[in-house]
Amino acid sequence: MHKALTLLGMMGLSLWLCAGAVGAATPESSSQGRTSTGACNACDAEKDILDTVTEHGSFGILIDLVNRADMAWVLKTDGPLTLLAPTDDAFLGTVPEHTLEELKKPENRDKLRRLLANHVLSGTWPAGRIFMMRSLTTWSGQVETHPDRNALSLPGGPGAVVVTKDVRCTNGIVHAIDRVLLARPRVAAGGGRRALAPPVSPGCLPTPARHAPPREDLSEYVERANAFAAAVSGGDDQQYVLSFLSALNVADARGARPAETCGLARAARTLSIARWTDNAMRPEALPPNSIFTDPVYIANAKRLIRERRVRIVDGVETDLFPDCVAVGSSSRWCCTGTLIAPRVVITAGHCHPGCTSRVFVGPNVQGDGETIGVATAVRHLGYTSSFENDLTLLYLEREVAGVTPRRIAPGGMIDDAYFVRLAGYGTTDTSGSIGYGIRRMVDVPVASRACASDEAVNRYGCHRDLEIVAGAPFLDKDSCRGDSGGPAYVRAEGEEEWFLAGATSRATEEAIRVCGDGGIYARLDRYADWIERTISDFQSGP
Repeated sequence: MHKALTLLGMMGLSLWLCAGAVGAATPESSSQGRTSTGACNACDAEKDILDTVTEHGSFGILIDLVNRADMAWVLKTDGPLTLLAPTDDAFLGTVPEHTLEELKKPENRDKLRRLLANHVLSGTWPAGRIFMMRSLTTWSGQVETHPDRNALSLPGGPGAVVVTKDVRCTNGIVHAIDRVLLARPRVAAGGGRRALAPPVSPGCLPTPARHAPPREDLSEYVERANAFAAAVSGGDDQQYVLSFLSALNVADARGARPAETCGLARAARTLSIARWTDNAMRPEALPPNSIFTDPVYIANAKRLIRERRVRIVDGVETDLFPDCVAVGSSSRWCCTGTLIAPRVVITAGHCHPGCTSRVFVGPNVQGDGETIGVATAVRHLGYTSSFENDLTLLYLEREVAGVTPRRIAPGGMIDDAYFVRLAGYGTTDTSGSIGYGIRRMVDVPVASRACASDEAVNRYGCHRDLEIVAGAPFLDKDSCRGDSGGPAYVRAEGEEEWFLAGATSRATEEAIRVCGDGGIYARLDRYADWIERTISDFQSGP
C-alpha cells in the first residue's frame, strides 16, 4: 500500500515539476458562492470592477489601456477577479511617456495585454490574504509579496505599494497600487537594456467563450485510473475514491491541450493535482466536514465510477438538454435555467432581479439560437439571504418553439438517485473565472437527497428537507459560475428519460474553493404546489 501511494505521489510531483510549482493557496471563497455547478458570490457592492475604477477618477490611463487592449470585457465578467490597479500617478511615475505611447499602438497590443495581465489575479484576494503569501500567480506569471512594506513586485522588480485596499465589487475586489508592475531591466546581448518579458504568450489570456478543439475520449484514462485505484485501495472505499480522483486528474493533465497548460490554466491545474494527490496520500488530514469523509458520498461515488454505461466525468459540451437555457440581464448572460412549461423557465432566486431580463435558447450564447425577453419574474416569497427557497419563475414574452419542457421528477425517483446530471453555461475553472457561455453537462454523486438529517445540515449548510447536496465532479473542471438556477437531472434505473430534480443554488458550506467542492440544489418536488400555482397565475394574466 505505502509503495503504491508513494508512486501516486511521484505522479503528482512529476506534473508539479513539469507545470511549474505554485504555492497551494486559494483565494477567498464564500458559502454564498456557486457550487458544483455554480452560483455567483453574493456581495453588497453595486458595480463591477470596470465601472468601479472608471467612476473613481484616478485610473484614467489604466482604463484607456484596458480599452486599447480589448480587455474591458475581462473586468466585466462574473469573476471573481482581483485587480491590482495602478493609479494615473503610478503610470506617470513608472512608465516613460514614449513607452506609453508605443504601447497604445495597435501593433503592440500583445505587449500591452501582457503588461496588464501582470495586474489581474483569478479569485478574490483581500489584502490581508495576499500578504500572508510569499508569492501569487497573476494571469501573466508570478508576483512576490513584501508584507513589511505592503508591497508587491515582479521577480527582481521594484515594489508597488498598496495605497487603497479591499474595494469590493460585484465581480471581485480592487487594490490601488502606486507603481506599475514591471520587471527590472536586464542587460541584453551587445550591452543594450530591455525589460524582461512576462512568461506568457497572448494565447494564454482568457478569451470569450467559444467551442474548444476536440479532445481525445477520456474512457481510457477512466479505466486506467479505476484499475489503479482498485490496486492501491486495499478494499477501503474512501481510499479507492480519492486514488481514482488523483490518478484521473493526473492523466487528464498529461493529455491537456496546449491552451490548458500555460499561465493561469497551468497554475490552476498544478494546484488541482497537488490537492488530489495530497488527499489520496493523507486522507486522515481531510477536514472533518469534507465531502470526502461523508460515507454516503463515498458509496455513491464508487458506484458511479464503476457504472461505465452512464457516467460523464468531464464537463463536456452538449447539444442535449435543449430545455437548459442561459439567463441574463439586458447586457450580459449570468445564470442558467430550465424550461418547465412552453413559456416558463425556473432559475435561482438569487439571480433575480439583476439577471432575469431575457433567456437564450441554444448550446452557445455566441452561436446560433433564440433570445426571448422575460415578461414577468416571480421570486419565491420565502427566499432569504441564506438562500432558503432559492427559486425564481420567469414568464417569457412568447413560447419557446421546438423545445419540449422538462418534467419535474417525482419524489420517489429523487429518493432513489445516486447521482445527478448537471447542465449549465457556467465557467469551467475552479476559481470561477473562465469559459462562460457554452452549455455543458457533468455527472456528480449525490451526498444527500433531501438534507434530512442534522449531520447533513451541519456538514453542508443545506436547508432541511428542501435541498439536494451533490458532490464534487471527478475531473477538476466542473461547470461553475453562471450555472446558478441550472438543472440537476435524474432518471429512473434503466430508463432513458431525464427528469428535473433540482435547481442549482450555491456551494456547500465546507467548500474551500469557489467551485468544484460540492453544491446545493433546491429540490423541486418540494415546491410543486408553488410552481403550479404561479404558472396558473401567469396564464390567467393580471
